Amino acid sequence: MPTRIKVLVPNPKRGKSIGRFDQYRDGMTVDQYIDACGRLGYPPSKARADIKWDLERNFIELYEA
Repeated sequence: MPTRIKVLVPNPKRGKSIGRFDQYRDGMTVDQYIDACGRLGYPPSKARADIKWDLERNFIELYEA
C-alpha cells in the first residue's frame, strides 16, 4: 500500500522551495513527489527533507491508500 500525500494549505513557501511545493498533488504517492522533484533537478534527499518539514508544519499529511 503506497503512502499518499494530502495538501492541507495553499503554497506557503518562498524562494526555491515554491517550485517544489507546487509539485504536490492530492493523492500522489511519496515516490511520485520524489520523482517530480528529481525532474526539477533535486536529489531524493531534498524531496524527503521537504516532506518532513511540511509534515511538521501541517502543510501536508500522509495516509495509506
